[in-house]
Amino acid sequence: MVQQAAEPAASVAQSRLTQVFKFLKALNELRNPVPRDLSAYSQILRLDAWPLHPNIIVQRGDREDKEDDADTDSEMHSRREVARNRVANFSAPPLSR
Repeated sequence: MVQQAAEPAASVAQSRLTQVFKFLKALNELRNPVPRDLSAYSQILRLDAWPLHPNIIVQRGDREDKEDDADTDSEMHSRREVARNRVANFSAPPLSR
């Protein structure tokens, strides 16, 4: 009897928790919208303008054409990779007395 009562309570808790997270996601999207138009920015640093550095690699991919809808613009996928700097070996600090 107790097991049967726990199952509906667990499903109600699960659905309420799902609703809370959907609400929080929508609230975050409302408060922090993703900028889609870059014309509002005074400076824009494009990938082509990044300074050359041995730890930063930018690889441009091929455009992916969708076979079912050839009229739409195809997106170009790129990959950015930033390597970690090597940590130099420092001498141990002097022992304090």
